[in-house]
Amino acid sequence: WGSVEAETASAWEPISDLWSWTMFKFSEWRWREKKGGMTKHILWLLIPLIFELARRFFFKKRVIRLKTGQKKTGRVGVMSGIDSEFYMVEKRLTELGYMRHPWEPLSGWIKRIEEAQPSPVSTESLRSILNLHYRYRFDPRGITPDEKAVLKSDVLSWLGQNVLTG
Repeated sequence: WGSVEAETASAWEPISDLWSWTMFKFSEWRWREKKGGMTKHILWLLIPLIFELARRFFFKKRVIRLKTGQKKTGRVGVMSGIDSEFYMVEKRLTELGYMRHPWEPLSGWIKRIEEAQPSPVSTESLRSILNLHYRYRFDPRGITPDEKAVLKSDVLSWLGQNVLTG
C-alpha cells in the first residue's frame, strides 16, 4: 500500500510531515516530566535578558538638560542657500500672478509658466539661474563666490527685465 499512497501524495506532503514532526517535538519538550523541566530552560533564557536590561540601564546615553540662562554650545544647523537671491524671482513671479502650488518644485513651476500662453514673463535665463540656486541650496559643496556673484547679477538683471507694471 506504500506505492499506492506515494502516487496519490501531494507535493506539499514533506512540508506537512516536517511541520507535524516539529509540533510533536515541541509538545514532547514542553510536557516532559524530567527533573527541572521547562524551568531549567527558562532560567537560561532569563540570564541574557537580565544582562541586556542591566547594560541598557547603566550604559545608556544620558540627556543633558540645559538650565535656564545657560547658553547652548555647538553649531546650530544653518540651512545652506537660504539667502539665495532666487527667492526674489519667486516673489516677483508671485506678484505677477504666477502662483506656485505648495507641492510644486521650482523647475516644474517655471515649466508651467513657460507653457502659459501668452507669457509676458521672460523665462529664458531662469533655467540657468535656477540651476545655480539649486546648487547653492542643495549641493554639499555649494557654489564659489564667483558663482554667487553671477547668481546675484543674473537675478538682478532678470528682475530689471520683468518689472511690475500697473
